[in-house]
Amino acid sequence: STIPKLVILEKHIQAWAGYEHGELVRWGIISTGAQSSRTPSGRFNVNWKQEYRVSTLSPGYGSTDPDAELWEMHWVMNLHEARGIHM
Repeated sequence: STIPKLVILEKHIQAWAGYEHGELVRWGIISTGAQSSRTPSGRFNVNWKQEYRVSTLSPGYGSTDPDAELWEMHWVMNLHEARGIHM
C-alpha cells in the first residue's frame, strides 16, 4: 500500500495487473516475448512512457516506403534498454 503505482506481469499465465496504493485497478492478458526474444524476469522501473510510438524494431521503421510495415503501439512504457510493454 506504500507504493503509489505497481504493474505486475505474470508470464506463466500471460496476464498483467495494475495496482494503485495496493489496490487492483486494472488487469488484462499479455503476450510476452518469443523464443528468440524472451521477456526478462526481474524488477524494473519505468524509464519513460509515451501515449503513442512506432516500434524501432518494426520492419519498416525509418523507411520512406509508404507501404512499409510499422508496428504502432499505444500506452508504451520502457523498462530496460529496448524492452518495454504497451497496452
